[in-house]
Order: sequence, then C-alpha cells, then structure tokens
Amino acid sequence: SERSYQVFRRNFDITSKSATEFKDKEEMIFEEPDVLYWVGIGKSDDQKFLLIMIAASESSETRYLDLTDPSAQVSVIAHRRPSVLYDAEHLRGTWWILSNVASAESQNLELWKSEVGNEDNWTRVTDSSNGRPLLDGIPLENLIVFENHMVIEGREDGIQALWVLAIDEHSVVTSHVRLDWGKEPHTVSLSTTSKFEASTIVVTYGSMITPLQYIQVDLKQPSASRKEMSVLMESHV
Repeated sequence: SERSYQVFRRNFDITSKSATEFKDKEEMIFEEPDVLYWVGIGKSDDQKFLLIMIAASESSETRYLDLTDPSAQVSVIAHRRPSVLYDAEHLRGTWWILSNVASAESQNLELWKSEVGNEDNWTRVTDSSNGRPLLDGIPLENLIVFENHMVIEGREDGIQALWVLAIDEHSVVTSHVRLDWGKEPHTVSLSTTSKFEASTIVVTYGSMITPLQYIQVDLKQPSASRKEMSVLMESHV
C-alpha cells in the first residue's frame, strides 16, 4: 500500500552559501513496520519539537524530536494501546494532551497533561476554582497552544464550541471561558492563520441566518458573547 511509514533527518550546513548544501548524510530516525498505521510529521505550535504522528483508525502514538538539539534522539509520549487515541501539543516543558485513555470504549477525548521527560505520569487538567476535571463530559476535538493560552475546539449539546484557557508559568489553567455563539445551529472554528505569539485569534463563524464571518477574539480578555466580538470581515458568497 502507498502509505507514509518512514521519517528521515538531514542537517543543513548553515555556514554554506548554498541553501541546498547538507552538513550530514540522510538519517532515518523512525520507521513504522505495521501496515495498518500511517505516519505524518509536523511541528509543535511553539516550533520547538518535531512531532511524529503514528495512527490507525482506533489507535495512535506520538513521538517527538527536540529541534534545538541536532543530536537529539526520538522519544515517545505514550506507546500505542488498543482503542486509545491521543494528540499532544507542547508549552513550556508540558505536554497538553487530548485522549480517550480513561474511556476508550466511548472514544471521548479528555484534557490531560504530562511533563516532558516524565511522559509516564499523565494527570487530568483540573478547574482551578473547584479541583474537578476541566471540561469533564464534553466531547473535545482539537487543541491549539499559544504563548500563554490554549484554545480548545469541541461540542457541547451537539453544537460546535470554543474555549479559551489561560495558562500560567507553572502550567496551571488559571481561567477558562466558553465563547457564546448563541443557540442557533452554527459552525465555528479557529482560523489556521493564528500564530503562536498572537494575542488575538481569528475565528470563522456561520449559521443558516448569518453569513460566514471572521471574528477577532482577544485571548487576554475573551468576550463570552458573539455580540461583543469584533467582526473583521463578512462573506456573502
């Protein structure tokens, strides 16, 4: 089958005038022998790690490589387990993880975290106001990390939703706000143009009665209601 299953590394010679001149020979740093799994790569949102995503339909695994260390070796966040899915992002020495590890039979993703280098110890992210698991029972779908915040996409009562989380220097969630889009059926998602250092994000919103809108949200002071947000552009196509 035509699947991606190998990852190679080659270091550029930054002292060379040629952009195509390599410092070292090509080195294979990962190979997936199981034909049921595909392999993809990407950078963490903070650009510090190469993430190697290995996944099948009901199981996944993420490996990582420190991009600040040319001699770094590939490590794993958690080895694959049957019926367990997870995705991970990095911020200041902490992996922020969406996984169904505690409820594999339902495949509902929950928010977890672990320290880099101590990946065997996952803990549920809790609400700082009451100590309970944060966003418990809500089907979560995606997380995007920013310099001091995190945005989580999910569904509540069957409707797409976004949460903005503030994260302190100790990797504690100090506050979280669910952005209010009203009760009418709608679609909402984070724009892919948002950068890690951004203090604002752009969200796309649309419904049966509202044309597609590009809405700006301040991460430091996210408004809870769509009526209070700044509409940057509206599409009538």
